[in-house]
Amino acid sequence: MHRSSLRKSTAYSVAKPHALWPLPGTAPTRRGRVHACNAAQTRPAQLSAPWRPAPKSRPATKTAYSNDSSSSTAGSRSSGSSSEASSSSSASAAQFGMFVCSGSPLVAEALAHTGVDWLCLDTQHGAVGYGELLRLLQATCSAPRRPQTIVRVGGPSDRFGIQQALDQGADGVMVPLVNSVAEAAEAVSYCRFPPQGCRSLVAPSRAILVQEGAGGAALGRYLQSANSRVQVWLQVESLQCLEALDAILDSVPGIDCLFVGPADLAVSMGLLGGPGPLAPQPPQPLRPQPAGGSSSSGSSSGAAALPDLAAALAGPEMQEVHRRVIAACAARGVAAGCFCVGPARAKELAAMGYSRVGFDTDLGMLINSTSAALKAL
Repeated sequence: MHRSSLRKSTAYSVAKPHALWPLPGTAPTRRGRVHACNAAQTRPAQLSAPWRPAPKSRPATKTAYSNDSSSSTAGSRSSGSSSEASSSSSASAAQFGMFVCSGSPLVAEALAHTGVDWLCLDTQHGAVGYGELLRLLQATCSAPRRPQTIVRVGGPSDRFGIQQALDQGADGVMVPLVNSVAEAAEAVSYCRFPPQGCRSLVAPSRAILVQEGAGGAALGRYLQSANSRVQVWLQVESLQCLEALDAILDSVPGIDCLFVGPADLAVSMGLLGGPGPLAPQPPQPLRPQPAGGSSSSGSSSGAAALPDLAAALAGPEMQEVHRRVIAACAARGVAAGCFCVGPARAKELAAMGYSRVGFDTDLGMLINSTSAALKAL
C-alpha cells in the first residue's frame, strides 16, 4: 500500500539558554545546530563546573524535532507540576519496559507476550552479539501487540552497531557513554539518513522488508519515513553529560529520549565513593597515639563506611538529578526515561514525570524470583 510522504521540518530553532545548570563565571550563549558525521568538527560543552542543585525550571518551549513514531508524553507535561492529579496522569501515561541481557530468543519472545511497552536488547552489557540480535528481533515479532524494540549499542562512536540494529529492523537505539554535545551529535547522525545525518543505506534489508515489504517502491517508502520513525535514546549516566544536558538538547536535533542510568550516574557523582565531587572525604591519616592510647585499626574513626547503592539512589542528590532531567526534557518535548528495579520504584519514577521506565532485566527477574522461591521452600 502506498504511503504518503511524511512531513518533516528540517529547520531547527535553538531554544534560549537554560538556567538550570549555570557555569560559574560564564554568560549564557546561544548554541547552533550541530551535525556530526565528523565528531571532530563539533565543539564539546564546558564540563569544568561542579555539580550543584538547580533553581526552578523555566516554562516549556516548543519542540524542535518531531518524531511521528514517538508517542512522547513529556511534551505535553508541565515541568513544574506536583499535584496528585498530575502525578497520577504521568504514571498512567508512562511506558514500561525491560532489558533483555540473556541473549535468549525464547526469553525475548515470552517477554514480548507479557504486554510490556518496550524491550531493550542489550548489546553493551548483555550476552547479545549481532547473530543473537537478529534472532531476538525476529522473536519479538510473534506477539499480537508487539513491543517497541530498542537496541543498546556500544557507545556514540559505535557506528557499526547502530547500523546493524537499524538494518535488522529495530525500532531504535539506546546510546550509552554520551558525555558531550559532540558525542550526542555523532550518535544521532548515524541514525538518520542525509541530510539530517549520515546513516548508510542498504537494500534490501530486514528493516525494509518488515516495515514496507518487498518490491521496487518499498525502498522509496522506507526512506520517506525512516528518519522520523527511528527512535534515538541517549543515556545520561555521567556527571559530564548532566552538566552538558542543556547544550545537548539545544544543539542536537533528533533526540527522542534521554534515559538516565542511575547507578553509573551515582558512581560518577561520587555517591558510591570514588573521585566524584560529592564523594565523602577520605579518612585522615592516623596520628601517633599517646602512651597507653589505642591504635587499633578497627577503630570507627579510621574506617570508611561501605557505600549503599539503594540509599544513594534514593538520596536527595539523585532526587535533584531526576527533577533536573525531567524538567529539561519537558521543556523541549523530549521523553525522559530511567532504569530501576521493581514495580514499586517504577511507579514512583512514572509519578515524577518519567515517560519511559525500565523496571528490571530478564536475568534480574529470573534470579530474584528463583531466590524468593527457594526461601519459601
